[in-house]
Amino acid sequence: MLYALFVLGIAMVAVVATAYWSVRFAARWGSVPGPALRLGRGAYRESRVSREVPRGTPSPITWTAGIGMVWSVLTSLVFAPMMLCVGAMTDGVGLIGVVTGVGLVVTGSSGFFLGLALACIAYFVLRRDREVVDLAEGAVVWSVLHHLSGLLFVVLHAIVTPGPGLLILTAPIWVFGLAHAYALQDAAQLTLEGPPPDDEIIAA
Repeated sequence: MLYALFVLGIAMVAVVATAYWSVRFAARWGSVPGPALRLGRGAYRESRVSREVPRGTPSPITWTAGIGMVWSVLTSLVFAPMMLCVGAMTDGVGLIGVVTGVGLVVTGSSGFFLGLALACIAYFVLRRDREVVDLAEGAVVWSVLHHLSGLLFVVLHAIVTPGPGLLILTAPIWVFGLAHAYALQDAAQLTLEGPPPDDEIIAA
């Protein structure tokens, strides 16, 4: 119970941090044309001027990063320990049983570090760090392999474990992880749209 409250607290901190970074780094996403303003009155005197208004952090970026932050917490603190425990307790009778147990342990170990990577990528995406694209591509490949492997091993676990395969109920979790990996890649690509942030221009 205390551990569940701890995880919930960390997840809430992740949501607040996402909102804070989304506002703090909003200026790095440039400007867009605002509504046209009418200046002057009368014939030959009236004109319309469009002013630039801050674009702010795009909603897809905020949502993807926010989900990524919460997902990173769940991956490192919930799913990874669960895979480690289940893998350690899996009956190792037969080749499939041994492969399943070892695979779950490896997947759990990978999940702990993957969660940390997802949190870092979410932060870099929010601050519109253009180097994040290269980092995100590696994280996406890692995440895809991790979730596909996890899905495979939970299916194998349901086969080798007598009784109802309760672990198979986690299949939607692995599918969701795959979907988020591709959403993260799209969010990273948005960092390349438009002119670079002013501080990057000055640094260049």
